[in-house]
Amino acid sequence: MFMVGTYILEKYSDSSFEDFLQEHIFIPLGMNSTTTSPVKAGSKKSQAWSATGRRIPFWFTEKGVRVVGGAGAIFSSSKDMVRP
Repeated sequence: MFMVGTYILEKYSDSSFEDFLQEHIFIPLGMNSTTTSPVKAGSKKSQAWSATGRRIPFWFTEKGVRVVGGAGAIFSSSKDMVRP
């Protein structure tokens, strides 16, 4: 369902998911450390760990964000997440 939402957003806004979020959400809210791009997030990404202590591999790719982006492919800093 979220993937369909991402597709509809891209189709009717004439921009990519990343560009739309930047222009209409992240920039107006002053969220300068928030992106949907794994490349732009760079080495700042944290790793996920399972309950048994195994590292969960990072599996989002730049191309894959267009498919699964709507389901939660947003990289943000804690500072951006607690903005008033």
